Amino acid sequence: MTDKVVIDNQSQGWANDNMKLIQNSYKQINHVKDLPDMTADSSDWLVAAYCIQNNCDMLTSDKGAYTAWLDHEIKGVRISVFGKGEQTIYKIQLVLY
Repeated sequence: MTDKVVIDNQSQGWANDNMKLIQNSYKQINHVKDLPDMTADSSDWLVAAYCIQNNCDMLTSDKGAYTAWLDHEIKGVRISVFGKGEQTIYKIQLVLY
């Protein structure tokens, strides 16, 4: 379990509207566009690499974002629903074996 999260660009509006919910679960909240060497349109692969290296969860509305995590040769991820808006917001977590 981590107290850090990265919010992807597609989920930015939902995150702004639901910041209290996010703050109840995380102490350090980062948006992809604010991370070093990242832009709002950084690839899922780059965001996954950052999250894995920095022990962060990720909030996203992208149903396929987890595949980038698995491409980093980790053994598993946990995907759960974190919230709902116009789209479902998924929480992706690194699973350590």
